[in-house]
Amino acid sequence: MDVIVSGLNSQAEAFATELESAEPECLDAFRKPLEMYSFLLFWIITSAESVSGQKSAAGPKENSRARQSKAKQNSTNNDQNHSWDHTPQLQTAFDVMCKVLKLKLAKLWTLTSEKDAFVRYIVSIHF
Repeated sequence: MDVIVSGLNSQAEAFATELESAEPECLDAFRKPLEMYSFLLFWIITSAESVSGQKSAAGPKENSRARQSKAKQNSTNNDQNHSWDHTPQLQTAFDVMCKVLKLKLAKLWTLTSEKDAFVRYIVSIHF
């Protein structure tokens, strides 16, 4: 997640720098990377939330642990110890998404429908 957020942030900063120059031809190079990083960020946050939702819905097992062998108990403990908590990284991801939304996206996406689709993609992560 850090790599994706960092890539999106660097693309947003480079796009903001290029916006200051008056060459619209250079801006087209930023369209595909911004879309790709936004998709990847949407995908990883959605996946992380669905996995964490499944783990919390499963809840603790009752008496079945008493019947498990030691090998199974150890593998279960290892799985629990290696779970990834994405919540600390969400604030950074949201900050970068806000930075992207503050850019003049109309210069990159000239059609309103394309711009709306991109913005909807970014905003859907929040909900």
